[in-house]
Amino acid sequence: MLKLLKYTFLISFVPQIVLANIPQSPAQDYVYLSDGEKYHSKDIKQAKYLEDFYWAFRNQNLSWMNKSLKNFNPKSDQLLRYKSVLNHGFQLARQISNNKIDHCLQPKGFDYISKKYFRLFKQICTQEKITHILNSKGQISDNENDQNFLLRNDYILTHRRYKNLLLNKIKSSNLRDKTFFSNYIKQYIYEHSALPNIEFMEYMDVDSKITLFIQQKSLFDKQDSHYFTNEFKRLISEFRSDFLEGDTESASNSLDNAIQFYTNNEDKINNAKAWKLFFYNGKKVARTIVKEEEAQDLALNLFKFSEKVAEEENLFDSKFQSLITYYQSNQLGEAISFINKNKFLQDFDKLTPQLRFWSAYIYDKKNEKVQAKELYLKQISLSPLNYYSILALKQLRNINDNYDSDIIIKSDNFKGIDKIALTKEASSHLALFNIFSNAGSSFLTSLQGRQLRNLAPHKFFALENDQNHRNKKNFLLSYFSHKKEYLLSFKQAYSALRRGDIELTPTVISGLFPQIYKDIIKEQKSSLDPRLVLSLIRQESAFNRKAKSVVGARGLMQLMPATARMFKRRLKTYQLYDPNLNIKIGTKFLERLVKRYDGNLMLTLSAYNAGMGNVAKWQKSIPFSDDILLNVELIPFSETRKYVKLIYRNLFFYKYLDQDINHLDLDLADTFKVSYNL
Repeated sequence: MLKLLKYTFLISFVPQIVLANIPQSPAQDYVYLSDGEKYHSKDIKQAKYLEDFYWAFRNQNLSWMNKSLKNFNPKSDQLLRYKSVLNHGFQLARQISNNKIDHCLQPKGFDYISKKYFRLFKQICTQEKITHILNSKGQISDNENDQNFLLRNDYILTHRRYKNLLLNKIKSSNLRDKTFFSNYIKQYIYEHSALPNIEFMEYMDVDSKITLFIQQKSLFDKQDSHYFTNEFKRLISEFRSDFLEGDTESASNSLDNAIQFYTNNEDKINNAKAWKLFFYNGKKVARTIVKEEEAQDLALNLFKFSEKVAEEENLFDSKFQSLITYYQSNQLGEAISFINKNKFLQDFDKLTPQLRFWSAYIYDKKNEKVQAKELYLKQISLSPLNYYSILALKQLRNINDNYDSDIIIKSDNFKGIDKIALTKEASSHLALFNIFSNAGSSFLTSLQGRQLRNLAPHKFFALENDQNHRNKKNFLLSYFSHKKEYLLSFKQAYSALRRGDIELTPTVISGLFPQIYKDIIKEQKSSLDPRLVLSLIRQESAFNRKAKSVVGARGLMQLMPATARMFKRRLKTYQLYDPNLNIKIGTKFLERLVKRYDGNLMLTLSAYNAGMGNVAKWQKSIPFSDDILLNVELIPFSETRKYVKLIYRNLFFYKYLDQDINHLDLDLADTFKVSYNL
């Protein structure tokens, strides 16, 4: 019994966090939130000062830093320890302001937040120190500290930010400094086996040793690759022009010339750029196969060379394009030969979900049902949360209608967090997380969430259990979701599922697919399925009502102000952060798109993501057909293609949560249709 006194306990399904070592104070000094968590009410505001200091330091705003530091006087020990971090940062900022930086080395930090702050301190300090050295009128050779500082930060020889400053410094330097800079450039070449910006090379004293090193490493050849890459790009452009003009014979000759040039000079051509040229031109050609049968060989030739030059992360994309090209031209026998040649079945678990599903689907279309069934089941087992696993389930039901969502979703062994004993360290971290979350600081909440995710299970749970590793993943998923920190719950689930730490269970699905704002959606009295709107919100903003994209889209449904004003003329931009108004306008816009595209889910979602103008172009230039799965793969924008797949996935799981099993009996094509009565 005495042994357990060092632990705090969670005593209900909703976490109840007790801060470790919190001073005894009158009851009115504490605020009891709806979930029973206990901490000092003033610490929510203190969290804001803590975050303010970070941005103030980043902008080198001393008065803002000073204000944040003076106001930062937290009551809890968990927050109080950051006082030393802010003090350290403020003293460093004053040194930077007075150009009296001795060094930029920083403490290691005691958690993810302190490490983040110290990394920023070092980054800004280094930038300011380099700028000060290069702007100073003194000679580098007179200051050993400055010399060592530049030697430790030789990346400035390739950094655009410092290029002109460094060139001016070298040009105005005396003989001793020119010797230092010459050796500085040589050291960079030796250590990195690369050349700095070419402008610096004329200030290096060339000797036989450095000349031999550059020749052995072929460093000048790497710079020559710019010419050969551009020439290859020009030859590919000639091919594309011939092809788009409908002259397939000339296009074939142009492609042969480009490939011959590449073959003769492949060691001088940038591999990454060559892959893009082969790959994306192959896709451009492949989209016209329905109109030009001669284009098939051209496309396959391009994809073959894209495979040859592909880095590991791009190789499967190239192989998929070859496979889908065979499928698109109805050459299923050749597609299966391609699968066998590349040993897809032997290496099935190493393939992408896309390649796995399409391999199975091609066997299915070839009426090899036994092989297709085996591959569908493997795909579901390997990636249960994936779009392609949902497609695999639907295809399995065509083979045998006894298959149900149970093969994707496993039974729940996690019993919630009722009466789970946590260590004081874990409860302390959870308390901080809740302070940051209730302060509305996504910056600090995200960092503290990472701290919790990386806390070892034996430091998290008070009692040892062989399931603690899995229990911790489930605990945090439920906890983050309960706190409405949905991005964190999503990351937690994706990471754990990918590593096989947890299974896809109803608990996990509930955490991944929140139903917040569902009542507001239903209040719109729209003929659209509320679950479609939920699915879209999940993808657009992850239920963050304050979300703002880099292009200016705002709120839950990420509406552009100009789009929103089509439905509310005098709308103020800030009003889009109101969930009720955002959902009202967003639903009306979605309804308009559904009607415009006659219930075609793929085109509706594509227009929502990429705009109606782009969709109109695609409808004219891309051979969309009755094959909905192929149509999705033909969407040109990778972001939009992924967007459509993810919302389709979201919709499946929201229907599962509503115990709507009828959608499993629909034809695959019908699941890509939206019923409406507008």
